[in-house]
Amino acid sequence: MGLAPGAGPEPPGGRARPGEVGLIFANLGLGLTLHGSPILDATLYSTIVVMVMATTLVTPPLLKWSLRRRGPLLDAAEPGLGMATPPA
Repeated sequence: MGLAPGAGPEPPGGRARPGEVGLIFANLGLGLTLHGSPILDATLYSTIVVMVMATTLVTPPLLKWSLRRRGPLLDAAEPGLGMATPPA
């Protein structure tokens, strides 16, 4: 028993922030070594950077398309949406 598809809240800003975190960890991995050999080589680092860039660029248009496909959103202040309304 869960929410219907598209019934939950959308993440703010298209959740582009995890891309920045991915770049930080990739950069850290590029500088770390284990038993004298680097954890990430240049090829893997480049792949991670390209994937972060691709997902960062693709997420906003896909989110916009998804929200448009879903239809107009209801006003959260409308009665009957399960939100507690303050007494008058």
